[in-house]
Amino acid sequence: MTTSLPTAAYVHVPFCGRRCGYCNFTLVTGRDDLVEAYLDALELELAQQLGEPRMVETLFLGGGTPSYLSGPQMQRLQVILGKWLPLEPGGEYSCEANPLDCTAEQLDLLRDSGVNRISLGGQSLSDRKLQVLERDHRSDDLVAAVHRCRERFPAVSLDLIFAAPGECLDEWRSDITRALDLPIQHVSAYGLTVERGSAFYGRVQKDELTEVDEDTQLEMYRATQAAAASKGFEQYEVSNYALPGHRCRHNETYWLGQPWWAVGPGAASFLPETLIAETQASQAGCSSSAYGAHLPAMHRRVNHRSTTTYIRRMHSGR
Repeated sequence: MTTSLPTAAYVHVPFCGRRCGYCNFTLVTGRDDLVEAYLDALELELAQQLGEPRMVETLFLGGGTPSYLSGPQMQRLQVILGKWLPLEPGGEYSCEANPLDCTAEQLDLLRDSGVNRISLGGQSLSDRKLQVLERDHRSDDLVAAVHRCRERFPAVSLDLIFAAPGECLDEWRSDITRALDLPIQHVSAYGLTVERGSAFYGRVQKDELTEVDEDTQLEMYRATQAAAASKGFEQYEVSNYALPGHRCRHNETYWLGQPWWAVGPGAASFLPETLIAETQASQAGCSSSAYGAHLPAMHRRVNHRSTTTYIRRMHSGR
């Protein structure tokens, strides 16, 4: 554990084209009118929390769907981040993207802004599963997006979901095998959890959807480990696998308990208490709790999840 200055930063972009059935993440849909106000609020928070520009070794744009922003909006975001969170030479700059957003123009903009790692929210290469998960793309779209990303970025990661309603072990084995045959260097495979607040939660309560039983989920998890190992991917976290030299350095910050900045609605930072006092970054509506005696100087703080409340509070100086 270290209590030195953070060298990692997470930026939450809460906009999406649609909310999938399994999703209870902090996001809004159909509110493109809020993007400029959000960018204003984000710049205010960066100034308040950081106090001055802070160079970082890893920067992660998550969501929501960062790639959903239009070209001018993305350019403005990159200018803001370039000022407040400049990347160290050799640093890792990740951006989550939806396959249908991966046009040549958007990917070129991200590459030219310094992004060097794309995390694709593909979820599956099975059209049946994609429909069940209420995704807006199909397998051909995902494959094309992977190849366009690989042409532009040195690292491409793919998110996958197993244990979707109605999925059997053989279907998952086919899914993970097809994914690992793509030109990717990293894969995150998550067992579907039906969370309160998602559309799936209500459907499960009404017996409209049935979750995959735990024994089958365990078999799927073990099948993932076996398939990844057969392709040379090492498992370095519970749900993450990478070719040698392609671990997500930003995620390792979390796993190793190192400090990080975080801005945007619902974003959670982990900072030394002395740094919080130094930058006077306490905000109304954020939760703050000291960790146990073994981490006496560290605090995890979470911004308000509502995008509109976050914007309103930041613009009122709170």
